[in-house]
Amino acid sequence: MRLSPESLARASSRHPWRTLALWLVLIVAMGGVTSSLLSDALNQDIAFTNRPESVQAQDVFDASFGGGNEPDSTEFFIVQSGSLTIDDAQYEGVVKQVESDVAGLDHDTLAGQPVSYYDVADQSQEQAAGLVSQDRRTTLISVPLKDAKDSVIEELRAVAERNQADGFTIQVAGPGTLDADFTKIAEEDLRKGESIGIGIALIVLIIVFAAVVAALLPVLMALFAIGVALGLVALIGQVFQFNLFVTNMVTMIGLAVGIDYSLFIVSRYREERKKGFDKLEAIG
Repeated sequence: MRLSPESLARASSRHPWRTLALWLVLIVAMGGVTSSLLSDALNQDIAFTNRPESVQAQDVFDASFGGGNEPDSTEFFIVQSGSLTIDDAQYEGVVKQVESDVAGLDHDTLAGQPVSYYDVADQSQEQAAGLVSQDRRTTLISVPLKDAKDSVIEELRAVAERNQADGFTIQVAGPGTLDADFTKIAEEDLRKGESIGIGIALIVLIIVFAAVVAALLPVLMALFAIGVALGLVALIGQVFQFNLFVTNMVTMIGLAVGIDYSLFIVSRYREERKKGFDKLEAIG
């Protein structure tokens, strides 16, 4: 048998239950691959071909706070008071408590001890000045990390939340925090896009086909295609890294193209049936 779309369609239609079983096995297998390997295949890396303002700002940031010298990644606690300055004892107490809580985290998390203005003020005026604002109401606590993964960022945010005091605002910032926020936003957008896209597509398909089963078929095929595609991304990603937003692209294109071509095939099938062909011939 010569391999072609027609021969595949005829073979599938002659053995529908085998075909469905094969698809279900494929979907389950790809689902397992996706859940276990996809996260390792994605990253937040962005490369610029020029020097926009964001790159220039990052250079200034690295020069001011020792970027590039950290063991892996450095996050910052931003401590801000509406009325007190770093010269006040209460302010120092809040900063020291944050440092103490961070130092108490798992040793596999930290690449070194947290550093604040109070730790370097007597050693380096230049370094100390880089950790405090001009009005002396905002200061930074640098935290060197071995790995700025999402779970570590959540631990740091929990420390910040525990140490919120009257008149003080404590936040966490840095490349790891930015990556975690990007991941969260991408996941939220993906869920929102899927729910809206599938809902609208289903309404349109029901109107076009005037039948619920026929309308569900293109959506089902699109979801199958997305599941398989994500599994392939996870596998290929073990060799070539993908940007996080590839999952959004796969979902959007999978819904658009999957539904579009399934709609086309189903419409053509119905045309052939109206001409008098039986099911198998119409499929072919």
